[in-house]
Amino acid sequence: MKKAILLLLAATLICACSKDNPVKLDLTMPAEMLEKLDFEHFRTEETKPSYGYHVFYEQGKDGEKYSVWASGNAGAAIVKSKRKPEAFPTYAHPEGRDGYCVCMTTQSSGSLGALAGKPIAAGSLFLGSFNSGKALSDPLKTTEFGVPVDREPIKVSGWYKYTPGKTFTDKNKKEISGRTDEANIYGVFWRSQDSDGKQIVLHGDNILSSPHIISKAQVSELPPTDEWTRFEMTFEGDHADPLTLENKGCSFTLVFSSSKNGDAFEGAIGSTLLVDEVEVEFAD
Repeated sequence: MKKAILLLLAATLICACSKDNPVKLDLTMPAEMLEKLDFEHFRTEETKPSYGYHVFYEQGKDGEKYSVWASGNAGAAIVKSKRKPEAFPTYAHPEGRDGYCVCMTTQSSGSLGALAGKPIAAGSLFLGSFNSGKALSDPLKTTEFGVPVDREPIKVSGWYKYTPGKTFTDKNKKEISGRTDEANIYGVFWRSQDSDGKQIVLHGDNILSSPHIISKAQVSELPPTDEWTRFEMTFEGDHADPLTLENKGCSFTLVFSSSKNGDAFEGAIGSTLLVDEVEVEFAD
């Protein structure tokens, strides 16, 4: 029964993500555009007439749009497609530190999600893309992290607000007494081409453990706060080969999530993370 439900969810997801996308699906955006990320650019992906979810993108000085951000909204549309953007796990919130910000909220995945052993859906946003074509053959590979860069990330800073949900539950929807949900913000930099020039893509099952990782950063603590609070993280690890960097043989991602263990379907419904005015410092 559970296997049948998973297959149904995967098949629905392929249909939900197969619509024409007016934003350029190009991950080779100019690296300098990653230095300041303010979440002012977004559009609505329609799921039903007058309903849909927000999709963030970056825009160049020439007006070109680059679809480098992805979230779990397409999956959430399976559970309930007839809702406004603000009712999805990830959306553009108008009350940012300056203009809009990204808001991520952990939600229930409904009865279908519970039956499939995935009772919650954490709000998330990451640099990368979602590959719906893998939904049936290899679901863990649907999340494809990263954008190619020709410079090495050193530090990331920004501003956040965080309110954890009231009740923390495990993947079986069982309450874990005394445990409080946590937000998660991290970055990963890795060698994305092998010796033959073949692309190396990291997914949800190896984004923090792949042997191709050069360096990574994570905010050690994100205490609950209803005021805009600054966060900062520094990349630790090795350094990339200069020639590999020059040939854009390295990739970089930033990941934001309203529940730190959301990928294991653990967290608290209602946990809310807002992020704005993110700055990425790269080596010269």
